[in-house]
Amino acid sequence: MAVNVFFASLITSWLGMPVLGTAASIAIGAMIAVPATYAFAGHIRRLMDT
Repeated sequence: MAVNVFFASLITSWLGMPVLGTAASIAIGAMIAVPATYAFAGHIRRLMDT
């Protein structure tokens, strides 16, 4: 997810926004990835239970 955040910041740099560094990309990527992973794991668990 951090790579996606970094590349998104490259795209937004065309609009004058700053390009994110490694630490910021990892931190934002983790904030997005952890809840998404938990939700997806719950979905898979519900599929396995049925």
